Formats: sequence, structure tokens, C-alpha cells
Amino acid sequence: MKTKPLTLVTASGAVPEPPAPLGSHGKRLWTTVLSEYQIDDGPSLELSRLGCAALDRAEDCAEAIKREGLMIGHRRRFFARSSVVAIRNPEPSVRCQGSGPAWPRP
Repeated sequence: MKTKPLTLVTASGAVPEPPAPLGSHGKRLWTTVLSEYQIDDGPSLELSRLGCAALDRAEDCAEAIKREGLMIGHRRRFFARSSVVAIRNPEPSVRCQGSGPAWPRP
């Protein structure tokens, strides 16, 4: 399937309104990208929306980490890594071949 290349928006190009559930970071990214590039097909707009939503989630997690810290106390008096850290910085459970260390294979 051949796709058309992205093109720069002319001065008269209208930027679509950001989707309703986006937060401030996502809206800013949406406006920046769509003011520079003409993206008018449904799948590309959806991918843009998902990227903006992911940025919002990452920023929310960063704020929670800043507020609560990397470790949380537990009722059994030990500390554990906050689940927000796992969302913000997921450990790579799936690696592309050739990326990262060579793990022993079974």
C-alpha cells in the first residue's frame, strides 16, 4: 500500500481542533505537529491522537513521581518501586533483535 508523503502546511491551512480528552501537553503537541504538517487521513490522525495521549500520560506520571517519589512505603515496612515508575519508564520486555544486551537463550 503506497502512502502519500507528509507535506508542509501552507499559511492558509486550517489546523483541526485537538480531540476533547487531550490534556495541555497533548493539545500543545497536536497543535504543533498539525500546524507544520498536513495530516488529513483518518489513520494518521488517530496515530497522532494516540501519541498526544501517550505524552499526556507520561507527563502525568512524571508529576506523580515528582510529588510522591520513586519508592512507596508498604504496610509491611518495606519500600517498593512505585507503579507510576513502571508506567513512565517501562522495562523492555520485548526487544528487537540486535538491540540491547545478548541474553542467554534457552
